[in-house]
Amino acid sequence: MNKYGLIAQEHWKKHAPSRYATLDDPATFFRTLGESAATQVDQIAATLERQLDPNLPYLERVGQINSIRMQAEESVLHDLVYSLESEQPSLAAELEQMIGDLPTPTDLQASIDRIEEAAVDEAEREHSSTPILSEQQEERITYLSALLPLVTLEQEPDEMSEAALRDRILALRPFWNPETRTLA
Repeated sequence: MNKYGLIAQEHWKKHAPSRYATLDDPATFFRTLGESAATQVDQIAATLERQLDPNLPYLERVGQINSIRMQAEESVLHDLVYSLESEQPSLAAELEQMIGDLPTPTDLQASIDRIEEAAVDEAEREHSSTPILSEQQEERITYLSALLPLVTLEQEPDEMSEAALRDRILALRPFWNPETRTLA
């Protein structure tokens, strides 16, 4: 697949994921799209290059050719790739995606409990009645405790107001990595 096919594929994945998911053979689709884009870029560039003054100094001519090629690429990418309408996920769908990617409230509470149990065990080994938490354990408990109420939903996302959805999504963003779709 050429660079135009790769650009188109990444654009579709990011801006039209449901349309991308419906493709039977994405590799073939984007390879063909990339080849078509390359052909169009070559045709546009060749047409414009013929209009250049043949007496231009070499470096100026090279600069003009590079500029023409970039303009041709920009035009073709705009027409074939970037003109694709972006899908705007609903706020409810976005929240459901985030909640689905993050640990459940039960898993978060279990993680907190394990850390606290380890601190109690450490205290017993040290003959202390006070649980001993390392700085890292304290930070982890703080992090998990902050996330716990955010993944605990009192109502389904499609029943929440737009403002409540937006607030919850914004609150969850620091915890969610969209690239890996896991905890940040």
